[in-house]
Amino acid sequence: MNMEQATKEMIESKEIYNKYKDKIKPNKKSGIDIIRYLENNYPVVELKNNDLEQDITFNIKSNKFYSNKLSGEKPIIKVFKVNNIGNGKKLYSKQEKVVDEKTIMVGIELQTSFIFVEGSNYLYEELMAYTGLDEEDIKDSYLLLQYIKYKEKFKM
Repeated sequence: MNMEQATKEMIESKEIYNKYKDKIKPNKKSGIDIIRYLENNYPVVELKNNDLEQDITFNIKSNKFYSNKLSGEKPIIKVFKVNNIGNGKKLYSKQEKVVDEKTIMVGIELQTSFIFVEGSNYLYEELMAYTGLDEEDIKDSYLLLQYIKYKEKFKM
């Protein structure tokens, strides 16, 4: 028997989930919409035949939740590099200081709207807030809580 005490954060999370689970309606953006948002807000360059495509394909196929969304189709992935100019500088300045500056890379799977961001937690959270949730995502308490947190953070 698990005798772990519920933490304040666990209780608050459950309350938030219960408050929003029936109010949030499916609103997930398409992969193309996410790319447009990224291109309109940050200086990005699309990369072709990038190794990151293989990593993202592996992540999707290894994750039952996302692989089921593909229904056996081959992932269609677009990869972008965020340049350290203009609005991109803001992202680079917010990087975690644990390691040296890392190139910010974004991968988007077009059919599932799966997002992969390397080098910027801030950009990942912003894109997740913008992307929204589908019916299956809403049923997942973790994804719903993340979405609500990021929507509030970015005032979207």
